[in-house]
Amino acid sequence: MNAATLALESRRLYERSRAINGAGLALVFAAPFGCVSMACCAFPRVTITLGLFLGVVVFLSRRRGQWLARGLYPGLVAGSLGFVLPIACRTLMPMCSGQMCFVPLAWVVGVGIVCGGVAVALAPSGSRSPTLLIAYLLGSMGALAGGLAGPVALAGGVLVGAAVGAGAKVVSE
Repeated sequence: MNAATLALESRRLYERSRAINGAGLALVFAAPFGCVSMACCAFPRVTITLGLFLGVVVFLSRRRGQWLARGLYPGLVAGSLGFVLPIACRTLMPMCSGQMCFVPLAWVVGVGIVCGGVAVALAPSGSRSPTLLIAYLLGSMGALAGGLAGPVALAGGVLVGAAVGAGAKVVSE
């Protein structure tokens, strides 16, 4: 085996291991969060769609690497806040109307502001976009506790929180 063939084979094995790692990571994060969201929220189709999209984004960011991968873990940390808080609020203080129980949308917007600010604060330079996308996708599965308008309210909150966090980062530098 000459050096060029060895280098090519090494590169191919490295890329294959990144793909396997990305698939495993997507499964580890998207599946449990999706199951909890389906158990707590009344919109299983939306939850499945968001979970699949989150899995694809996690897989692609891990597979591609570089600036996408740098935003993966900060996005998962920030998104877990957006995921847990609305579900906890719905569980502890439900507001029920008939068969449906919801979290007030103002709380979801507040959670989104915190989520966006944390995502920007944790994001390494140059990787804010994947961090915010992953934080939003994960958080929106929990924001479904606020109804179908929950992910929309969360998106507004994440954008406001990201703007505030970016402004605070600029001022501090």
